[in-house]
Amino acid sequence: MSDGDAIERGVATLELRAARFRESAESVEALTLRSEARVVGMIGEWGAFFRALTGAGVEGAARVCGFSLDEALAAGIAGFAPCDPDLPPSFTVTEYLEHAARLAHGSRSRAKTDFRRALDDFALAPIAATKLAELTLGERRMLVVATAALGAPAVCLLEAPLRGLDAAASDRLVRACRKIAERSRVIVSSEAPSTPSPARALLDACGESFWLERGKLSAHGTAAQLLARSSRYQVTFAGARSKPLEEALIAADCSLALRDDGIINGKPASRYTMAAPNDATATKILDVAASKSITVLELEPLRGE
Repeated sequence: MSDGDAIERGVATLELRAARFRESAESVEALTLRSEARVVGMIGEWGAFFRALTGAGVEGAARVCGFSLDEALAAGIAGFAPCDPDLPPSFTVTEYLEHAARLAHGSRSRAKTDFRRALDDFALAPIAATKLAELTLGERRMLVVATAALGAPAVCLLEAPLRGLDAAASDRLVRACRKIAERSRVIVSSEAPSTPSPARALLDACGESFWLERGKLSAHGTAAQLLARSSRYQVTFAGARSKPLEEALIAADCSLALRDDGIINGKPASRYTMAAPNDATATKILDVAASKSITVLELEPLRGE
C-alpha cells in the first residue's frame, strides 16, 4: 500500500477555511473550499497558495489530506514541485534523483527502488547521464515533478507544470500528472485553459477544479462544467433594475434572466441568473458592472447541469 492509498476516504484532498495567503504582489482573502477529488485543479491566480508552501505563511486553516501545509511537508506526506526551482547545475539526472530519494527516505535500498521507478515512470532514462545545466525546460519540469512523486506521498502539489512549455512537452507533463494520480492524490495549478489545449487536457484529468481571480473564487466544478458550456452565476446588483447594465451585459455576450427586482435583504436590489461566454469567468460580469458604477452585492457560481 502506498502512502497515498493510506489516506482514508472522506478526507479532503484540499480544504481551506477562511484562509488568507499573502505575498507582495497578490493576496487571497478568506477563501473557503473543500474537495475530496483525487486530482484537484487550481486554475488562475494561485501563486500565493504555493508561496505559502515555501514559508510565506498562511492565516486561517489550510489542509491537504487532513494535515496542515507545514505538517504535510515536514512529514513527507506531501511532495512539492515548485515551478522552476534552482537546481544544482553540475549534477546529472541520476545523481539528483538518487540524492533526493535518500533525503526523502533515509533507506538506501528504498531510495534506489524509488529512483529506478522514477526513471521509468517519467521517461527520464534517456537523459539519466545528462547534467541538469543541459536540460531543456520541459526536461527540468519533468525532473522536478518526478522528484515530488518519489515514494508515492499522500498528495503531490504541482505548481504550474505547463507554464511556458510547447505542446509536446506539455502533453508529456499531462501524462506524468495522470501517472502520479495512480498512486497519490494530486493538487495541480494551471493558467486559464482554452479549448483545445494542453491546459484543457490537464483540467480534464482533474475531478474538480477551482478558478481564482482577483483573490476570489469565480467558478468551480469539473472540466465539462467549467468549459464545455457557459459559466453560470446568480448575481445580485445594488439598486433597482438597470436597463443600461442589462444592455452592457448583453453586448459583452452574457445571457441573463431577471429573477427578482425590488427589496432584497431589506435593500433595493435586482437579482439575475446569467451565463458568461465560454471560457469567461466572473471577472467579465464584475468589469461590466463597474463600468456602469453598479455594485455587485452577491455573485454565486452555479454548477453546470
